[in-house]
Amino acid sequence: VYNDFFIGEDCDVTIVAGCGIHNCGTQESRHDGIHSFFVGKNARVRYIEKHYGEGDGSGTRVMNPTTIVYLDEGASIQMETVQIRGIDSTVRKTKIVCGKGAEAVITERLLTHGKQHAESDMEIELNGEDARGRVISRSVAQDESKQIFHPVVVGNSKCFGHVQCDSIIMDEAKIRSVPEIAANDLDAQLIHEAAIGKIAGDQLNEAVVKYMRRKHNVLVGERTAEQMKIEIGCVYPQEEDASIDVKGRCLVTGLPKTITV
Repeated sequence: VYNDFFIGEDCDVTIVAGCGIHNCGTQESRHDGIHSFFVGKNARVRYIEKHYGEGDGSGTRVMNPTTIVYLDEGASIQMETVQIRGIDSTVRKTKIVCGKGAEAVITERLLTHGKQHAESDMEIELNGEDARGRVISRSVAQDESKQIFHPVVVGNSKCFGHVQCDSIIMDEAKIRSVPEIAANDLDAQLIHEAAIGKIAGDQLNEAVVKYMRRKHNVLVGERTAEQMKIEIGCVYPQEEDASIDVKGRCLVTGLPKTITV
């Protein structure tokens, strides 16, 4: 599948792409999508892409998307890519070329399980003066699945680039993260960060307590946080939102307070 997008100067556009594979047979089902964006001067684009696979057949579900973006002077793109679950094999390739004052932000969310395999190759070329690029990757690998990340930011002028990859590994999964930054100009400022690790139950409880304090100004105990984690916690989006009534102490008034989360 080939999709070409031409966005004119000063436009403000949101594009949503949803790709799914249903395989109820024994043969491979495969979808290869190639998307090209040509973004004009000072235009703004938000591109949302979601991938999903299902089916009770034994055949594999393969999805290999390729995205290429050219940003003119002052243009910007916010890319949000999500692979929820059900894709057995994927190789994602993304390349963005930034002109003067252009900005590219890629936010990738990925979940793998079973024996699934996922590779993600992302490259941002910061060619124009004052161009900016950022890669944010968040992933969870479960069971015996494998993930490989290779985000690259190349600074060819006075620019700023940031790569951040955070992965949670569970069960017998394997993750490789190989961020790369390349400066070809004296004034290129490039940063990369990568973290892979497991999260224990007490760490999740602590995160819930901090969230309640920051978001709702309510202090809850560890037992309440554990209950919230068990009843409404999940590592991937659900079809229906779950909720729970939580009792804690209001940090503003000091009185007991019950809220629905």
